[in-house]
Amino acid sequence: SPPAMVRGWWWIKDPEELYITLQALHPRGIRERVLHKHLAKHMESLAEMCTKPINPMFELKVEDKDMLMEELQKPWPVQEKVMETDISVLKWVEDLEQRVVAADLHLKPYTIPDPDSTRDDLQYYEHDADPHDDWIVRTKKEWSGLPRIATHPLDLALLRLANLERNIERRYLKEPLWN
Repeated sequence: SPPAMVRGWWWIKDPEELYITLQALHPRGIRERVLHKHLAKHMESLAEMCTKPINPMFELKVEDKDMLMEELQKPWPVQEKVMETDISVLKWVEDLEQRVVAADLHLKPYTIPDPDSTRDDLQYYEHDADPHDDWIVRTKKEWSGLPRIATHPLDLALLRLANLERNIERRYLKEPLWN
């Protein structure tokens, strides 16, 4: 499918496009099934909305396209908040490591690595998700092969959490982690 249709918002402008979208949804996809049910249930009213005249507010003028391209080149303002959230997740994992060691639940050779949340070289990175990936079906081994960025706080948190899980005594873990 086209990259523009893989993520983000879709603008369906006519009933024919709506019908084609409905037919293209895969019956075994979890989210696609829900979308199919919703579209089928409301097909008449949605098709009617598609035939209404377009509000001039939604029409993109030529001069607006240049401004839009400039805005798209600027850093994403939400990125700072996402970075803060990623660092807080990393701090949470570091705190969890401390609590596991304090409760003596770890294997004896395990030592807590130096904290990563205070590093100066941390950078936000957005992994491109493959829309064909089914995260429900994937096994832990398959996920471990994904590339991890050494300066991305969320990747660091994931690696630290996986390392911590490997170093907790099995008798303290409940299924499915003890498998």
